[in-house]
Amino acid sequence: MRAKARQTWAEAETLAASGQWSGAANRVYYAPYQALVAAFEARGLAPGDFSASAGAQEVRWPHWIVRGNAALAGLTRRDAAALKDAWFLRVQADYTEELLSREDVEPTLVRVRNILARLGAEA
Repeated sequence: MRAKARQTWAEAETLAASGQWSGAANRVYYAPYQALVAAFEARGLAPGDFSASAGAQEVRWPHWIVRGNAALAGLTRRDAAALKDAWFLRVQADYTEELLSREDVEPTLVRVRNILARLGAEA
């Protein structure tokens, strides 16, 4: 999953460089999500370890579990706030008619780049 996070991050940077900010916002969120899943799985964790409602055999990682447990992968509160901001931007990009701009996405892109470096998943 770490390789996938790197690829997703490269997509985010490509989309941002071409001014496709809504697409970039989607990828800016999914790159750290995937990197965190990789970090959890490297520790032998599964979604069911965090919540009975996730199911012991759950294969997919619910977003709320990944975002809510970022500290287990060594992320700080500031990092967790950046991850939350990235999630919010993704929701805007994917589920509203609003087109995002450089001003909307770029600050979070910079913050997420630092998170990926700490998780060993920078492109």
